[in-house]
Amino acid sequence: MTLLTTSDNFFVNKATGEITKAVTATIVDSGVLSRSYYSKYGQLKCWSLDAELPDSTVPAQTVQSNRCIDCPRNITGQRAKECKFFTEIKLVLNNTYAVSKLRVAGGSLFSKAANSMGLYEYKKFLKNNGEQLNTVSTEICFADSTSRRIMYFKPASLVSEDEQENLTRLILADANVNNLFNASANMKNESYILKGIEAKYPRLDQPYRFDKSAGENGKTVPCVATDDAAKYELSFVMSTDQAKDLHKAMTEAYNAKRDKSWAAKFTVPFEKQDDGTVVGKANIKATFGDRPTGTPAQFDADNKRLDEDFLLTTGSTINLAVELVPYKMANTGVSLRIRGVQVIKYIPYSAPSPFEAEAGFSQEDSPEKAEESVDDIFGAVEEEVVAEEPVKRPKKKTETPPADDDLSDVIDEWGSDD
Repeated sequence: MTLLTTSDNFFVNKATGEITKAVTATIVDSGVLSRSYYSKYGQLKCWSLDAELPDSTVPAQTVQSNRCIDCPRNITGQRAKECKFFTEIKLVLNNTYAVSKLRVAGGSLFSKAANSMGLYEYKKFLKNNGEQLNTVSTEICFADSTSRRIMYFKPASLVSEDEQENLTRLILADANVNNLFNASANMKNESYILKGIEAKYPRLDQPYRFDKSAGENGKTVPCVATDDAAKYELSFVMSTDQAKDLHKAMTEAYNAKRDKSWAAKFTVPFEKQDDGTVVGKANIKATFGDRPTGTPAQFDADNKRLDEDFLLTTGSTINLAVELVPYKMANTGVSLRIRGVQVIKYIPYSAPSPFEAEAGFSQEDSPEKAEESVDDIFGAVEEEVVAEEPVKRPKKKTETPPADDDLSDVIDEWGSDD
């Protein structure tokens, strides 16, 4: 993602070094209204990512108040409020193919002048005219006065349907990368995609952790991202051929990372099933350092982003993108860090029942009420029936199934009971 900054009422593109008085772009995300307080020495002391409560990552000794509304830094006195509003918008500059980020603050957010609208007044203006930020190309410029560093927003042109499709692809790609890698300490790990596998016990809608005190033997429970060992995870069922290919990629990643202190081989985190399939596991920490990773990106078969709280179910067919992360701790291995999930076939969620099946009433025994059709209400409309010429169907060719490949020794080792 490209960073746009400002300096002396000019925009500075950090990627190209270009300096301009104005930019024209399509705003694809207006961000979240936030607040920040800097000391007189320019040190960031306190901040809020929802403009209501201090963020959980603010050090306790620098928190200014329990609520933003009661904060002494939020009071207008002889000086302006010390705690300032801001947001970070995402935009795609005209004639570019990358998402950029720009910080918008103060008067640039709230100005209401007809010919010099701030961001929020501009959003209202577009809505009143049947448009949205992502359907209009917007010119962003600074006020003529050099004493006030205020950005103004005004429409430049409409965005065509083809351009909107291109923007959608850019947004999805950017969301996938940022959601899954923005907090990763190592961006040089290899990525890998498994296709047509079966999801098993997915927990991607919110962070989870294992609670030893829950139940008789402990169990996995929902939690907040900052809890110890909080993560997103899922198991998956793959064929032996898929397992062999994945293991080969993991071995290559491991050998590229290991040094003399690492074991020659690593523990394979797979489990072979009685039916010949292999179960693997993938996860991602809910936070890296103090920064939440956010829910893993999930897409439908048309590659459209699903809601963050989408509940993937066991048995659904998915494509899974992972990052291969070699590690050395008490033992050595290669973890599979979730990058994203594409749902190819969804199995609807069915709530578990505490009962067992018994003889007696069945839903199938219920009398079904016939649905009324339009014809039942208004009467059938007779239509002329035109006989269609039968279409000859080509005979299907019978394909000879390929001979089963012998499993490699490593697969046999995974499934051994020793």
